[in-house]
Amino acid sequence: MRQIGGAQFTDELRDMLYDSICGDQPPDTLAMVLSVPMLFAPPAQTVAQGVFFPQAVEKLRSAVEVFKNDRIKLFFAIRNPATYLAALMKTCDSNNLSAVTGGSAPETLRWSELFLRLQAHFMDMEITVWCYEDSPFVWQDVIRAVGQVPPNIAIKDTYCLYLHLLSDVGQARFVAYMNKNTNLSAEKKREVMFAFAEKFGRPEIMDQDVSITGLTQEEVDFLTGLYEDDLAKITEIPNVRLIFP
Repeated sequence: MRQIGGAQFTDELRDMLYDSICGDQPPDTLAMVLSVPMLFAPPAQTVAQGVFFPQAVEKLRSAVEVFKNDRIKLFFAIRNPATYLAALMKTCDSNNLSAVTGGSAPETLRWSELFLRLQAHFMDMEITVWCYEDSPFVWQDVIRAVGQVPPNIAIKDTYCLYLHLLSDVGQARFVAYMNKNTNLSAEKKREVMFAFAEKFGRPEIMDQDVSITGLTQEEVDFLTGLYEDDLAKITEIPNVRLIFP
């Protein structure tokens, strides 16, 4: 999928691609779920010109051309720019924040700008977004959205990400509590999850180290505030759904 940019797809090539993806799946398969972490750009090119993924429109247009006869939905996780940039620097094996961002100032980066740009070019495409930080708490909602799983269908291992946040003692107590209280509402489950994370959370996972960026705590707090304000803007973009805990 990352190599399709610029390719001219005939119907024959498109059918070959479908066959290679679907394999032995039934011919009446209604949907495919494709995970392409670097569809928009490799790590070193994810930030430039003061924006996230400057080539996103062109890359997505290529995917749309491949699947032009299908209804495409985009699912995308975003992250606090402070921790995102720290992780990006580690991935790129760089200690130079400016080099990794192409000289972009961290305070100029907005996820809402990316989705507004995509929405302007793909007005009918549904985009579902969630925060990386919230993933352990909303993973069931993400799976349901991606797989179009109705509420009355149970999903296995919905707490797999969440349990990694907890100490061994916390994991055992959480599982025991949930097994004993099987009729909790979704809202109550979240309250329980937050309570256990606060009491039994593993600091090495819960606390994100951003020291590699060279940002001060004041700068990190400022970026975090901008990120939280940006989430509100994302909720106002047509055809973009933001999953909250």
